Amino acid sequence: MTNTILKSIKLELSEREVRYISHALSELMMKLQDEIDKDPDGDNDLTPMYADDVLNLRDAYNHIKDEAVPIFGEQVLTVSYETL
Repeated sequence: MTNTILKSIKLELSEREVRYISHALSELMMKLQDEIDKDPDGDNDLTPMYADDVLNLRDAYNHIKDEAVPIFGEQVLTVSYETL
């Protein structure tokens, strides 16, 4: 039997940690989107999984963004090697 109870955790993250996490999520979303774009007809068995992963990653990214931007400002989403 599958557990249908939604579980969650609360984390306290520093601005630097948010930058790393948001950067990693963005990079992975772009990588998976590139793979999806290579197979526009969805012939590859992995394409639907990549699409689902992108949607879930986007939800996580947006949740982090919605929590972080009011506290740290928009610059927390600006990633460059100078800011990391």
